[in-house]
Order: sequence, then structure tokens, then C-alpha cells
Amino acid sequence: MKRSLAIRTWLACGVAAACLAGAGVPAKAADVDANALLKADENPNDWLMYHQSYKSWHYSALDQINANNVKDLKVVWMHTPGANKRGVQSVPIVVDGVLYYTTSGSQIWALDGATGAFLWKFEPKIDKDRAEGTVYNPYNRGVAAAFGKLYIGTADGRLIAVDMKTGKQVWENQLLTTEKGNKGYTGALSVELFLFQKDDPYELASRIKRKAEPIMRQAQVL
Repeated sequence: MKRSLAIRTWLACGVAAACLAGAGVPAKAADVDANALLKADENPNDWLMYHQSYKSWHYSALDQINANNVKDLKVVWMHTPGANKRGVQSVPIVVDGVLYYTTSGSQIWALDGATGAFLWKFEPKIDKDRAEGTVYNPYNRGVAAAFGKLYIGTADGRLIAVDMKTGKQVWENQLLTTEKGNKGYTGALSVELFLFQKDDPYELASRIKRKAEPIMRQAQVL
């Protein structure tokens, strides 16, 4: 079963690279601002967020692959992140030809989308006692991208910003503590959390979808 999961992971990365390596002018990492995210569906050469755009259609306008030639698709490269508990549960995003995806333990991987070449890996130090006190440890389901940074939520309750070019941490914020029980995040915060956080983030943490996709909107991580 583990081997089957690994193969599916490799295939997903290879197919993503083949599908997203289209012609055109992709957005530069530093140029991904609120406006670019609002118009994400107008730039098919990038996949800037979990659902591709705020419309959540998961639709790509790229046309190199179509109903006539899809049968001829072949894996162009494979990448395995090594041993990792529960496999890969994130959807890759692509910015300026670089593919980013996450694995368990809130690790981020950056690969060349055309060749699969490894660029960098970010692996935060997780508070295991806190993380293991949650039912969703060690899952991670993706990142949000904007303003030259990737944003990732951790199972020990932090939000971390990582430089998209270097993979170095820029800042972190401990959003949840253990005062009202262990809670954390498997992805960047959801819209619902942002709307209610001012009242009681702990109460809301038990209500939000902990499998929520990462979202950026109006210069704020949601």
C-alpha cells in the first residue's frame, strides 16, 4: 500500500509538471499580490492556489493536452520526498515555473516544474508533544503564496512565512496555545477562521475544517 501511495505521489508530481509547463509569461514570485490572486484564472501558466483561483473550478486553460492526445501522456520526471507518514495530501501550486508542495510535518518542497530538479526543502521544528495531541497530526494540505512568500500552518498551532526563492523562514506567529486544549492547522488558515478569530480562535478551531485549503485574500493570510 505504501509503495502504491508513493507511485501515485510521483505520478502526480510528474503529470503536474507536464501540464503546467506551458508557454507564456508566468508571474514572478514577488509579483504575486492580492490583484494577481484575484485574477489567477487569467494566467494559466501558473497555479497560484489550491483551487487554481477563487472560483474554485480547478480548471486549466492550457490546451497542449487535450482529448486527442491525453492517451499519449508519459511521466517526464518523478520525485519522492522520502519516508513520510500518511503520504502526500497536498495539492501542488506553481509560481514562475517552480512547483511547491507539502508533506507531513509541515515540510515544504520546491522543485523545478520542467525538470523535477530539487531546489530546496523547508522543515520546521515541530513541538511533538503539542502536535501529537491533535487528531490530525502530522498532516499538511498545502501552502498559500503571495508577496514572495509561502505561508504554511503547522500542527502545533503556528503560521510560518517562508521565502519562495530560498526556502528560509521569514517569520512565524504562534496562533494557538494549549490553554484550551491542543489545536493546530494542517494548512494556511481558512476564510471562516479569519472571520471569527477576533471572537474566540479556540472555539472556532473546533469548528473550522482542519483540512481547509490555504487562501490569500486582500494581502491577508486566511
